[in-house]
Amino acid sequence: MNRNDFRELLSRTKLVLPPMCGYTDYPYRRILAKFGAEILCTEMIKAKAFFFKNDRTLKMLARSEEEPFTGVQLLGSEPEVMAKAAKICQDMGFSFVDINLGCPVKKVISKKEGGALLKDFEQIRRILEAVRQVITIPLTIKTRLGFKSGEFTAPKIARIAEEIGLDAVTIHGRSVEQKYSAKVDWTKIAEVVRSVNVPVVANGGIDDGVMAKEMLVQTGALAVMPGRAILGDPWLIGEILHHLHGTAIEHHRSIKRVKETVLEHFDSMVQFYGERSACLCMRRFFSLYFKGIFRISVIRKNLGGLNSRSDFLSMLKAVETT
Repeated sequence: MNRNDFRELLSRTKLVLPPMCGYTDYPYRRILAKFGAEILCTEMIKAKAFFFKNDRTLKMLARSEEEPFTGVQLLGSEPEVMAKAAKICQDMGFSFVDINLGCPVKKVISKKEGGALLKDFEQIRRILEAVRQVITIPLTIKTRLGFKSGEFTAPKIARIAEEIGLDAVTIHGRSVEQKYSAKVDWTKIAEVVRSVNVPVVANGGIDDGVMAKEMLVQTGALAVMPGRAILGDPWLIGEILHHLHGTAIEHHRSIKRVKETVLEHFDSMVQFYGERSACLCMRRFFSLYFKGIFRISVIRKNLGGLNSRSDFLSMLKAVETT
């Protein structure tokens, strides 16, 4: 898919699924695609990791030809390294590259990567120019309103992205310092939308279809990106698409359907990672799947004992069926 096709796809679906560290791996992206996601992204991957070719990085880059439009989110601060990593992503057949300019994690900030780059506009420009020069697939960024609370540098970052020829800008409506605690500022996202012609994707705090539609209307963004609410809840995809486009909701969330989905997800992880690693991964997901429809405390107290497929099936059996 070329860059014009990307914009058309973005305009049509109006929904981009987020890169989520420790979650949006190949097995979970398969689940998300099954529920109707058309634009997906890998976990955040360090650009330098491409050159060590360790098993973990290779697993993070796994994809299939059947997977829908999927990008790689890169983290780093060195233009040459970022450009080489982006070119590898293109050569591997990924659909687009996304540059992380907003991660608020302390160890990322300490290395002057992610959200820390919002303190250095010229370095951002150098990174984006270097990457844009070596890839022909769509290039996007995911950023925040600014570094400190009260700072609003997102319009300037978006204009730099537009000048360099990026294909979309995702704006999380909080500052780096606010992480995930403050109220998402839709008015600031709307200001970014008005300041540039490059497509803007609105992100932050979306947890249902009504909110997704309202955010799209109030910000004027071309698309929305839910965040942590998508974890364990692929049904949110259908709900958002229903409110954005009026499409029928084909998958309804119930304990029975959740049990079927989480079993499919677990077996996919066993095949991909092996049984032991799949159990460790599923410890992060299990209670998320049943949040709001079953007593999470009952699940959480048993997660430490999840060490085999037999353990998993026992936990699943213990969940009430409705």
